[in-house]
Amino acid sequence: MKTPTVPRRLFALAGQDGVSRRLGLAAVAAWALAGPTRAAERTFTANNADFHTPANWSDSAVPGVGDTGIIAGVEGTTRTARFRSNLPATPDAIRIQPYGVLQLYDAHMANEHNLVVEGGRFSTRYNYNSFSTVSLCSTSYFSSASGYTLGLYGVVKDAVGSKGTMIVDAGNVAVGGTSVTNAYSGGTQIGSGAKLNVYKGANGSSVLGSGPIELLPGGTLSFGYNGDVFITNEIVISGARLQGANNDLYGPNIRVNGYADLNTDKAMAECDAVFRDYDATHPGRLIKTGSGTWRVKSVSSTYSGGTRVQSGTLVLASSATGSMPDTGMIQTDTGATMDFNGQSDTIGGLSGDGTNSLGSGAAIVICAEGVAPGTNGTNAATLTLTGSGRLTLGAAAESVFRVRSTSDHDQVRFTDAANLTLDGEVRIETLGARPEAGEYVLFDLASGAADGAFLGITTPNGWNGSVIIRDGDVILRLLPNGTVIMLR
Repeated sequence: MKTPTVPRRLFALAGQDGVSRRLGLAAVAAWALAGPTRAAERTFTANNADFHTPANWSDSAVPGVGDTGIIAGVEGTTRTARFRSNLPATPDAIRIQPYGVLQLYDAHMANEHNLVVEGGRFSTRYNYNSFSTVSLCSTSYFSSASGYTLGLYGVVKDAVGSKGTMIVDAGNVAVGGTSVTNAYSGGTQIGSGAKLNVYKGANGSSVLGSGPIELLPGGTLSFGYNGDVFITNEIVISGARLQGANNDLYGPNIRVNGYADLNTDKAMAECDAVFRDYDATHPGRLIKTGSGTWRVKSVSSTYSGGTRVQSGTLVLASSATGSMPDTGMIQTDTGATMDFNGQSDTIGGLSGDGTNSLGSGAAIVICAEGVAPGTNGTNAATLTLTGSGRLTLGAAAESVFRVRSTSDHDQVRFTDAANLTLDGEVRIETLGARPEAGEYVLFDLASGAADGAFLGITTPNGWNGSVIIRDGDVILRLLPNGTVIMLR
């Protein structure tokens, strides 16, 4: 038998011919016949092709034990590896680098796979989940095909020595789970049209790591599907949606730039969060949408752009006395309800043609904008107040009523036993070229009583007016200038 020639590279590993002296010529020959050593890193070289096909990798071998698989593209050109089944031999790591995409194509990913996202993208084309640990080295991207969800149900954390940021920029992504504590520190961003579903974490942990959470216009952060969710991060909402299921969101400090859409179609979503303006020049506004009920628990929100209940119900929790800011209108649209739930509060004002429920014994003080039924339409509106308690118009309030005729004008209607105290000023505007002279019931009280008086009244040009209280109602007398009233 001819002795095989020992490759020169083997001698280099052991100091030239020292290999033959220590291992013996036969051992060296056996090593050489076994072929080249296994590479530590294997690079995906195909595009939109299967992860599991050897020909798609450098050295024509799928990464296995001891290997690192690298998926990377170049600027302007992505490279996508399709994951179709769990690997028979688990590599040390799968690294997704810039412009590289790992897509769950036909399978879930088991928990033994170690993913390191280094500026690349982890995605799914269907409802496939990852139970692997995901380490973030930098700003990294997560997405799903339209209508589907990428579930990240393993731990998401910083890679060693790194500060990772999660960006959800397309489709739906879900994170968390009752055994999960996430520990990435670079923050989270939810892009336009994208949705991040947050599930309850282990032992009340914050499932979005640390660092700020930013919702860009059109983005959605959804919570509460498997229990109460604790988020201690600061959240910045810029024209985006906070969506709740039948559980609570605890802990965040939320800055609102433009508006925050509080959305739920469920029986009760609850938020124990402080809402405030983004900064001194960017006031925040809350908008409640969806047919369900959203309950507010915080007692120290300071946002100044007002509140709009567009649909469903916005309700104060029983412990939320003083939770609404004292600036900005609370506008309730047709069919919507602002429920004070018996809690006393000082607010900026009330507007719209929906319902405000005082509950039992609430004392609501309007300190700034006043009462203004209706919005910027051309039709008269009726703002409804239910429950007992008292509505007080403060000295700085300016209420606005629009009139066309004595049967077609803005009105505040009390349906129960609530009382009213007048103060501040009232301004009368027209809903047509010329209003009708006569008496207008501005506040229609059911079984309650009105007291106090407006400090001043502003009427359209050519008209004079006065406000009286009669039979518990507050009535405007509007007459053309120069009208002589005959006393009998």
